[in-house]
Amino acid sequence: MINKKKPWIKARWIGVALLLFATGYLTLNYRILVVGVLYRWAADDQFNAIWNLVSYASQGLLLFLVIGSISGWAFRSVLLLVFISGTVNLVYQSILYDLINLSTFQWMLAESRQSLSALKEFYKDFIWGVTRAGIAVGLFTLTRKAIKYAVFSKMAPHPENAPILTIVVLMIFLAADPALKALGRDRGAEMNVYGMAYQTMTEEIPNRMPASVKPDFKPSANKIIWLIDESISWRYYDEMFRSEWVSRWGGIDFGEARSLGNCSAQSNAALRWGVNVSKLNASTDLRTNSTVWAYAKQAGFRTILMDGQVHGNPQNYLWPPEKRLIDEVVPMAAGLDSDLKIARRLNGLLKADGRHFAYIVLKGAHYQYFSNYPDGNLDRSLPIEEQYRKALRYSKGNFLNELLDGVNMRNVVIFYTSDHGQHLGNGVIPHCNNKPHPEELSVPLILFTDPDLRNQFQRNDGEIRSHSQIFPTTLLLMGYAAEYASREYDNPLPTTSKRIVRFGKRIFPSTNADSIEFFFDDSN
Repeated sequence: MINKKKPWIKARWIGVALLLFATGYLTLNYRILVVGVLYRWAADDQFNAIWNLVSYASQGLLLFLVIGSISGWAFRSVLLLVFISGTVNLVYQSILYDLINLSTFQWMLAESRQSLSALKEFYKDFIWGVTRAGIAVGLFTLTRKAIKYAVFSKMAPHPENAPILTIVVLMIFLAADPALKALGRDRGAEMNVYGMAYQTMTEEIPNRMPASVKPDFKPSANKIIWLIDESISWRYYDEMFRSEWVSRWGGIDFGEARSLGNCSAQSNAALRWGVNVSKLNASTDLRTNSTVWAYAKQAGFRTILMDGQVHGNPQNYLWPPEKRLIDEVVPMAAGLDSDLKIARRLNGLLKADGRHFAYIVLKGAHYQYFSNYPDGNLDRSLPIEEQYRKALRYSKGNFLNELLDGVNMRNVVIFYTSDHGQHLGNGVIPHCNNKPHPEELSVPLILFTDPDLRNQFQRNDGEIRSHSQIFPTTLLLMGYAAEYASREYDNPLPTTSKRIVRFGKRIFPSTNADSIEFFFDDSN
């Protein structure tokens, strides 16, 4: 029978339940509420401030009803989902001081191979996020106990014995995500990760356009290699390697260049997909572009991807439709010596017959830097810059020796750059910041080829080049017309870029209503 306690006692426990729940909900959603409500109000956007408040209040009320009404197994399942989703939100906020959304969620998936490195580097933020999510879940558990104490006696039937009620409430709870999306509102931290995961899994990837033209000329190179290193800053490359690479190996150094992004996934994707820097706008979807693979195959090249950072499937937004254009995909992760292993394999490819285009993702020197060279754990207390120099020296000190040993450079062109640079310092995030430090975008750009081709690329004007110029330059080498390459993409090297561009984390639209995130640097 229903609890016979006096009404004021029952109300007191309901009040305790609401207080416990509100504390837990704020623990998960404090920053979301501040940004969505207080910031909107301060920006004189009262309409969205009020609607966001109503939205999050409704979501909170729904979660409160779920906590108080569903059966035990369902309650434990919901708490687990809330804990995981809340942890992802809170850790992301702690590291990048921003809110997670669909684009940043997809970026995190694309960067998942670096999750262990991120955990080691930002373990305090991970611990703090897990702790806060755990506190919220604990408060929700106490909320349920307070509700049960206020409303039900030991003899009374509890919703745990009402499976139909449990199913109905859970369906309403899970249906909130698509309903809110239809209204243009976001879910709270307690469940938004699952909504974003569902959107990612069900999102249709648009078809890519085939290479719309054929080469006008015979390729001027039979071997074209893109070496995309990891986390190599121009300043340290200039200090440690540039002089030898130019004098000993005949490299054509284009000086400090700008990367297409300060995160690996965006930078690598934009390099492969090509960017028309003149026509780029908020609705541009690079996923429909003809890829470098399509142009290479049209020109009679065998296409190869080697990735020194993975053991299995490719990364950096390389989905099955694009992967099918690649003749050979080779995971090359081999610990500290991944880059030397790649250099030796490429050495054999450069000596083989036939036309080959190879896109190489090197292991490089991602943080934690001391983990990129032998016995680096002994150097944990060394200054960050010293650790970074040691990592670079081990990664690239003998790389060209292995790569070019005995290679006849006739009809060979090798581009070397990095996905992004590094901003070094104690207590700073080295790359992937939402407002990047200039050094995060500062990368080397050097080209190795035979003397007959070298004269075409000499430059001494000191202007900054861009990642976006590698694609059209490659098209020229494959035999495509210069007018086409320049019109559809950017100016080929060695001329300067039409417009230096970089992408944020939102490199492609997630829905028809979304826009991409890009920035022009007109100072160069």
